[in-house]
Amino acid sequence: MFDLSFSTIRSSTKNYVWLCTSIDDLPNKLEDRDLAIINKEIKKNKNIILLNRGTHLEIIVIIEPHDKEEMRRVGAEVAKISLDENLSELAILCSEDALEFLYEFVEGILLNSYSFNQYKSFAKKENNIKYILQVPVKYEAYFMELYQLVKAVFWVRDMVNKAPSDLYSSIFVQEIINLFQDIPINIEVLEKKQIESMKMGGLLGVNRGSTTPPYFLIIHYNDELAQNSNPYIFIGKGITFDTGGISLKPAKNMDEMKSDMAGGAVVAGLLYALAANHIPINAIGLIPITDNMPGPNSLLPGDIITMMNGKTVEVINTDAEGRLILADALCFAQKYDPSLVVSISTLTGAAHKALGHYVMAAMQSRATVLLKTLEKISIDTNERLVEFPLWDDYFDYIKSDIADIKNAGGDYAGAITAGKFLEFFSNFPFIHIDIGGPAYLTHHWGYWPKGGTGVGVRLLYNYLKTLLYLPELKDSLPQKKKIKK
Repeated sequence: MFDLSFSTIRSSTKNYVWLCTSIDDLPNKLEDRDLAIINKEIKKNKNIILLNRGTHLEIIVIIEPHDKEEMRRVGAEVAKISLDENLSELAILCSEDALEFLYEFVEGILLNSYSFNQYKSFAKKENNIKYILQVPVKYEAYFMELYQLVKAVFWVRDMVNKAPSDLYSSIFVQEIINLFQDIPINIEVLEKKQIESMKMGGLLGVNRGSTTPPYFLIIHYNDELAQNSNPYIFIGKGITFDTGGISLKPAKNMDEMKSDMAGGAVVAGLLYALAANHIPINAIGLIPITDNMPGPNSLLPGDIITMMNGKTVEVINTDAEGRLILADALCFAQKYDPSLVVSISTLTGAAHKALGHYVMAAMQSRATVLLKTLEKISIDTNERLVEFPLWDDYFDYIKSDIADIKNAGGDYAGAITAGKFLEFFSNFPFIHIDIGGPAYLTHHWGYWPKGGTGVGVRLLYNYLKTLLYLPELKDSLPQKKKIKK
């Protein structure tokens, strides 16, 4: 993990990294023999050069970046060096010409400073490195904002990586409450009786096989300077462990199903980052929480359940449970007259199979322009997504002969039919993001660690900032209806 502090003068720490765009911008204190080493490494096409002084380490980074992601990857490599060398402190300096690339460089450093050793009895002591960023005072706020954003990402990673027996429903609720303990925000926790009174048949149905109760969290951050009256709503799937229920999953890779609450964690992390950084926005997070277990009272294939809005669902597959709890949340969202609703979840293996580990599937209804902007932000943040269509033809797969809709289609277009199911419960601008691939990795990739990645937090955070500050996008959102007197 890491700490971040600032200094406007050269730090007393001996370890430092110097970011520059050419050899002409190297630190003045370097001697001729250092320059000879650097030139030799440059000829080998290396842009990260280590000068090991014995008592300390000096890292020279000479970059000719083509995009933001390249800078993050370079920063991630510096973080790896820092951790491998077991550094306790590292000063981050840059030449004036490299200042425009510093933000993404530091972002990569911070994102790759993550480790999770909670369950290792013999692991070496976690290296909590202190980064001392030397920038003019006027830039400090930008990096403090980044610090809070990365902190939110790390919290999501921690939640996903926890053993499922350490994160059943009530503990997940408490972890979310603890996250906001120093943040002024409104959190409402609905328990089973309240969920029953609202007739959330999807959440109650999935919970039927569980020995732990369901919860429905409402996290409302409404900044006093909020620029939107109609809230942006984010819905995250909070399945703390998914066995598949009666439609039991195969044993292979079932351990990864502890990550099925990643969407719910992303929503909580996003709201934390917004509130901690005082973003002027009105945003709501809705997180339905339960596990999906086989049991004496489990939901059965062939059952008919009634959702919060009175629509009926024929349950074809109890392993298609995430859409059931998200559908109730979508019904609940309607009462807020939202500007935009975004659901994010590890919803389908079909999205994972179609796109692999590194891309999210996205679908939209009544939000064409809004999704185009989200796609652009996904490239900027490298939390990339690809749009899948929600054409009406796909509804044929989930038509039911005995209910309004069924919860699973056939062998084809599984990610799309899941999105089409959710669209059935929406009547507002709606974007659905399936993070079934990148939410949990089986190997380290760039600055995404093995295990939970926290993907989605940076994407949605930067997307919301774009929505707030681009007038042409604001104009595409529904406005608060005026009441005629």
